[in-house]
Amino acid sequence: MSADGAVLEMREVSFAYPGNSSHLIVEQINLAIQPGEIVAVVGPSGCGKSTVLNLLAGFLTPTSGAVLMQGQPVVRPAPERAVIFQSDALFPWLTVRDNAAFGPACRGDRAQLAQMDDYLTLVGLERFAGYHPAQLSVGMRQRAELARVLVNHGPVLLLDEPFSALDVQTREAMQELLLDVHARLRPAVLIVTHDPEEAIFLADRVVVMGPVPSRFIESVAISLPRPRTAAMRDSTAVLEVRRHLRALLRASTAGRQASWRAMLPQ
Repeated sequence: MSADGAVLEMREVSFAYPGNSSHLIVEQINLAIQPGEIVAVVGPSGCGKSTVLNLLAGFLTPTSGAVLMQGQPVVRPAPERAVIFQSDALFPWLTVRDNAAFGPACRGDRAQLAQMDDYLTLVGLERFAGYHPAQLSVGMRQRAELARVLVNHGPVLLLDEPFSALDVQTREAMQELLLDVHARLRPAVLIVTHDPEEAIFLADRVVVMGPVPSRFIESVAISLPRPRTAAMRDSTAVLEVRRHLRALLRASTAGRQASWRAMLPQ
């Protein structure tokens, strides 16, 4: 564990794609996620939110700086940093139960395999264990994906806009499910989202990114009590934070547009 107790950290991280080192996507990013904490990252499209998540996951390697998991360098993807993307990664030829059990089955982990029904119940899919992904709604497939990563008992969950393709009612139900699961299992969570309301409802802290080359321009603590309830979505506290976040995002977007205009021929 690192000196400040963080389970996952970024220390002065910058990233540019190979062969394009003069064009940084993110620059001197510092972030420390505590055990059990939920951190949301928001920012304008193309600002590098998913890049931050991919660096934390180990899919990308920093150009400079360091990404640390419990004080050790992150050099590759690993089960302790489970990732859920916008689209599920379920195997279409496997049932819901077999998809969720894929990791433990590959490792021969009988203890985790014995808990599969508990995890399917946790995400509300116990009646659909024998179904295949094509027989499920988009929201149900995301529930199956959540069960698939939770069964690995990882201390970190990384979410890249996992609910963006869902209708409003299903999205809110999935947000509430995520909070229920978090309250029981207490992983550290980082969620990338375009939606300030989602960020506020889920997170202990919302980090706002600026235009490319992106830095974190502000970290906003969310003081809503837990457990969060649907009634909080329209509370005065949420509305005040939402106005503040939207003002930050408007300023960030304006900065990016100014950069683009400066690049146009005069």
